[in-house]
Amino acid sequence: MPPIPFSRFLKAIDKAKEKHQMNASKVLRSPANTISEIREQFDFIFVKSEYENIKINTEDILYLQGLKDFIKIYTTTSQRAILTLSSFKDIQDRLPALKFLRVHRSFLINIDFIKALQNTKIVIKDKRIPIGETYRKVVLDYLNIP
Repeated sequence: MPPIPFSRFLKAIDKAKEKHQMNASKVLRSPANTISEIREQFDFIFVKSEYENIKINTEDILYLQGLKDFIKIYTTTSQRAILTLSSFKDIQDRLPALKFLRVHRSFLINIDFIKALQNTKIVIKDKRIPIGETYRKVVLDYLNIP
């Protein structure tokens, strides 16, 4: 069988480009079921604290601590934690899943800032964060620790 003619090859490439561009525009205009997929591309979140919406770069987040209906967000850029009224699940869904790991019922950490792993704690900066018993296996598997 002879190779395909070059003109036919170019026509196939153009058709593939058109299809790709059409799919990309659908993702940007799609309804709420793909909003979380689009959010994954952002490197920031907005949270309401006191009377304003604060922009937080996800790369600056050290860890989050849940306190009933509130979340404390500890960052590299702020001396104090940012306190926001939010559910833990809502915040966790808005953060990139590959960078943030739930290690305890009340703690979500940014894996980029892990300094050490102790028996039942993870060290981030100078803070020791507990590893919940139910999360221990997931944490060890995620961090690829035998």
